[in-house]
Amino acid sequence: PIKSNDSISKRGEKFYVHNPNMVYEFNIDSSLQTLAIPYNTKSFGIDQDLSPTSIDINDSGTRMYIGGSAIDNIHQYELSDPYEIYSASYIKSFDTPSDITNLQAISVQENSEKMFGVNTNGFVYEFDMDIANLDSSQYNSVFFQSTGNNTAVTGMRFNRTGDFFYLGGNSGIDAYRTKNNFRVKPL
Repeated sequence: PIKSNDSISKRGEKFYVHNPNMVYEFNIDSSLQTLAIPYNTKSFGIDQDLSPTSIDINDSGTRMYIGGSAIDNIHQYELSDPYEIYSASYIKSFDTPSDITNLQAISVQENSEKMFGVNTNGFVYEFDMDIANLDSSQYNSVFFQSTGNNTAVTGMRFNRTGDFFYLGGNSGIDAYRTKNNFRVKPL
């Protein structure tokens, strides 16, 4: 099944769906008038986490990030062929702090050097990102507890300008306006 934490490429040309240990790639044809998206037979096996929960791909399509709830880490992969998951190579992982458990969604904003992780209870954690050395990224002690209708959050995305972020879950999508772009506090 498609979940709110699966991903559409930033250019809107590809759709990525995951299940345990695999990510599948679909091409999106903008001329289609239905929700049927043909599978393009490209996939990538995930060895770093037994329970991948979220996918994000950077704007240039050269790096993919996968969050997982088995060990609550964020894994970084290089895509040698932009937006093509078959070309993925594992680079490094970021170990989230031990008090962050049940990681359900991630959002990576390389331009602002920020990463965000969301647990199922709707706590959004903000990290200062070191793109070149992901394992050196730091939790900056900034977090936000969602106040929307979702009691189980499963997805997170920022809009292009970073002045809104969205949390998807069991009751739909909740929107939050930020005072500082690509920051979860202060709202």
